[in-house]
Amino acid sequence: MLAFGLILFVLGDVAVRMSSPSSHVAAWWPAAGVSVAVLVRRWQARWSFALAIVIFSGLGNLAGGRPWYISLGFSLSNAAEALVAAACLWQLSPRTPSLRRLGDVARLGAATALGAATIAGGVALTLWVSGETVAASTLRVIPSHAASVLLIAPLALSSTRVTRRHPAEVAASWLVIGAAVGLVFSPGQTRALVFLLMVPMVWSGIRLGVRAVSAQLLAVGIAVTVMTSRGWGPFANPRADAGDSNASIQLLIIACSLVAVSLATAMAERESALQRVRASEELFRRGFDEALVGMMLLRLEGKSVRALQANNAATRELAIDVNDLVSPRLRDDEGRTLGEVAHGLAPGEGWRGEMDHVLDGSRRRLSVSVSRLSGDAARLATCQTADVTARHQADLELERLAMRDHLTGLPNRVLLDQRLSTLLAEAATASTSVAVMFIDLDDFKLINDTSGHHQGDLILVEIARRLAACVRPDDTVARMGGDEFVVICPDVSDMRDAVALADRLRPVCQEPISINDSTFQVELSVGIALSTPDVSKNELLSQADIALYSAKAGGKRRIVAYTDDMGAAAADQVRLEADLRDAVDGGQLAVHMQPVVDVDDERIMAAEALIRWNHPERGLLLPGAFLPVAERAGMMVDIGAWVLDEACRQAASWIEQFGVDAAPCVHVNVSARQLDERGFADIALATLRRRGLPPHKLVLELTETYLAEVDESLIAEFEILAGQGVRFAADDYGTGYSPLTRIIELPISMIKIDQRFVRSATDNQRALAVVSSLANLARSLGLEAVAEGVESVDHARVLRDMGIRSAQGHLWYRAMSATAFHALLNQTAASRISPADAPESLTASR
Repeated sequence: MLAFGLILFVLGDVAVRMSSPSSHVAAWWPAAGVSVAVLVRRWQARWSFALAIVIFSGLGNLAGGRPWYISLGFSLSNAAEALVAAACLWQLSPRTPSLRRLGDVARLGAATALGAATIAGGVALTLWVSGETVAASTLRVIPSHAASVLLIAPLALSSTRVTRRHPAEVAASWLVIGAAVGLVFSPGQTRALVFLLMVPMVWSGIRLGVRAVSAQLLAVGIAVTVMTSRGWGPFANPRADAGDSNASIQLLIIACSLVAVSLATAMAERESALQRVRASEELFRRGFDEALVGMMLLRLEGKSVRALQANNAATRELAIDVNDLVSPRLRDDEGRTLGEVAHGLAPGEGWRGEMDHVLDGSRRRLSVSVSRLSGDAARLATCQTADVTARHQADLELERLAMRDHLTGLPNRVLLDQRLSTLLAEAATASTSVAVMFIDLDDFKLINDTSGHHQGDLILVEIARRLAACVRPDDTVARMGGDEFVVICPDVSDMRDAVALADRLRPVCQEPISINDSTFQVELSVGIALSTPDVSKNELLSQADIALYSAKAGGKRRIVAYTDDMGAAAADQVRLEADLRDAVDGGQLAVHMQPVVDVDDERIMAAEALIRWNHPERGLLLPGAFLPVAERAGMMVDIGAWVLDEACRQAASWIEQFGVDAAPCVHVNVSARQLDERGFADIALATLRRRGLPPHKLVLELTETYLAEVDESLIAEFEILAGQGVRFAADDYGTGYSPLTRIIELPISMIKIDQRFVRSATDNQRALAVVSSLANLARSLGLEAVAEGVESVDHARVLRDMGIRSAQGHLWYRAMSATAFHALLNQTAASRISPADAPESLTASR
């Protein structure tokens, strides 16, 4: 700040020394220009610099012999001038003040005028308040300060972008301007030559930048002022008033500044615009040449097109050069060349598609976009190309894969649907029928489980080969997935012909298959449907599927033809499934209880929870009527969870009334679908906690046939439940094929002997032996044995003789509603009477 003040002080003294000898009024006041330039550049610290202007300008005036009050007024006026001019530049400029456009020069002129008016007003006011005479020379302050600002401020406002010129040209410009100044302001010259200075200044304005021009203007201003002060040049007429000389210098400085700075700014703006255009054009050119897609500008000639411009990718893909006719070998799927496509477009229209391009015997696929220009360029077109050969080949392969089974190579469901639609349309025209055969490999899951899926895949491939080899040429063999195949046979007269065709397939497929030293024999189940004029594709496939289901349900290894009765039964199953979904949400399901009694004293020890459905139209339905439907519909998990929850709720109510020791346990059957869902242990324990039932009061029954499928992770879940006290029972034991080791591996505490053995034990020695063996097995392993299906006193006697303590059956109780069972518990707990003496309302369900 001190340096800035000293500079102002020195510049003021220099200006006075350069003033005319006859008057101490300076032609221009450098301190004003420096003040404005500094405040523009350091606007954030403007008040500090304004204070420095007041202090050092005041000191300069005091040193010049002016009274303190006038010195103070003049210094305040100098500071006000700089603040007003700088503020004007900041307020009028849309960005940081600079000389980038002609509008910036206009803003500089406005700021200069306002600043000069401010200093003139401040000086006049100071003199008037001080009682001094307000001389007309006060107005001379305006051009003096304006010239100073126009000489110095452009240096601070000049853009950092410098116009690059050869040093020789810059030096020549300085020499020419110096020569012009020396010529015009040599002793004895007249004013007629003054404006010769404008010529080199215009040259500088056009050729050099704002900063160089501003420096030259400052040098000219200093030279003219010094030479005039020494009496040289046209403005140093000794007979003229000093004010006239100053006015001439000021007019020259202002004119040269406005013209030269304006020209330099305009040329810099033009140069900047040209640079932007060149940069944009260069960027476009680089983008055009280096684009990964081919790009061309085409001219339509005759029926062809000529490449006016082509980038590297187009040159490489099409093997063309600029001005070549684009190869007619570039054709679309309709055989049209690129030229024919372009000529077929109206101005402003475009076309996009794919074309084949044959080059050196190889065929490539190109994606092509053509746009015909409009207006005066209507004979021109733009074209973009991209090599999509790899993608096209991949699409063809994907299409093949989408239509073919990945394992066997046979048509899949998509291609089957297409061919069946076509054959049905042809059959309707020719008045023939189409037979559809659904083929399923019987017990194929067992092959996968015992021999592995790899062996199973090889068997499927071989069956596919055999089927394809023994059908007629017009027949279609497809794989639907898994171990299901479909054969479509067109031109079939009636169902007997269709069955005869199926009979040819079975023996071929049933021949032994040898794979890796293992031999397999596969049996088939076949369902056949025959088209009619009014049947749709989906209906025909559904009929064949229904016939296959009937063949599987009837014992497998059969050929079954679809009948209307099957359709009615299938429709009934569909309706039953819909009703079952409503039943789950509508509270139509119920849990009945069948007591498990002590064979010796007929005391109720437990109860097995059995699901029932109160159908609004069909009445009470037993599990066999709807659980297979639930199994196919994927509802067993939800239904099983509901049964478990409801059974636990009822068992908890027994404990609440009779106590933990006296209340019976509850048995709940668990389906394979429930156990397939991981986390079964968490679900069971959460149910027990929610219903408040002690774990040892719950027995989970698993069918023996499922025991062989229990894996290690499920065993771990069983161990968790057993550790909490939950017991497990092997239901229908003796009818499955699980090894005895499963009894050891699993936390089984109870086996339930299947009712078929129990009912036959009184008149069939083999059945009796099975029951006795199972009873002895249970006793040896420390397991509880429960006999099912006890219907007579003789059955009960046999069980007592074998030492079997627990049983259930119609001899004692049938399954009853939860309310009836609760009443039975109340009755037996109160009277301890035998079931034979119980009220009729309780024994009616036996």
